Amino acid sequence: SCGGCFDVPYPQKPCHVAQATACRQEWYKMEFVPCPVYSPLTYVCNKYLPRKHSRASTCEVEVQRCCKGFSVKGGLCIADDRVETTKGQDIKEVDTTMLATTSE
Repeated sequence: SCGGCFDVPYPQKPCHVAQATACRQEWYKMEFVPCPVYSPLTYVCNKYLPRKHSRASTCEVEVQRCCKGFSVKGGLCIADDRVETTKGQDIKEVDTTMLATTSE
């Protein structure tokens, strides 16, 4: 068990749960860049170059959760002062925002 769901008030490892969140999906694509009619000699053209693309997407990130009466402190679920034991059914979310980016 995890997240303070054991029936003891000792520090326990948090549960890691997948959560969907909005993110930007990024990738590179090779695109041909033609030379304009009048271009300086230093202009890079008439060749394939990598171009960055992105779009709005939904990504899964991992969040830490503890059972009711426990909070994440120092990477562990620590019992609140007023909690002696829990029965482990009620889980509350801990605010751990993570940025996720995927690549194709």
